[in-house]
Amino acid sequence: MAIAAKDLKMSKELVEKLLKVNGQKYNEWLFQQHQNFIENNQDLILQALNAFSQTGKVEEKEEERDIRPSSFLNEKEKFVEKNENVLGNATNDLNLIRN
Repeated sequence: MAIAAKDLKMSKELVEKLLKVNGQKYNEWLFQQHQNFIENNQDLILQALNAFSQTGKVEEKEEERDIRPSSFLNEKEKFVEKNENVLGNATNDLNLIRN
């Protein structure tokens, strides 16, 4: 059931006024409502956590990548070494085509 924004606003304003008369603040009352909801659903929360932990799908944290400038140079050198033959062959092929 969708709640109209106007109805929600009116309801909130009424609750705020009633709480003020009773010496309570709306945000404190709302926080307590959230806490009550969480407490009333602890079994569901625990079941979900247990199911999640039993699936074994907790992903390992990826290794942190070294972002220092020297590490980029090392990566560039590795890339060049891996691809020197490909680049060399491509250069030779271009020279053959030009000739």
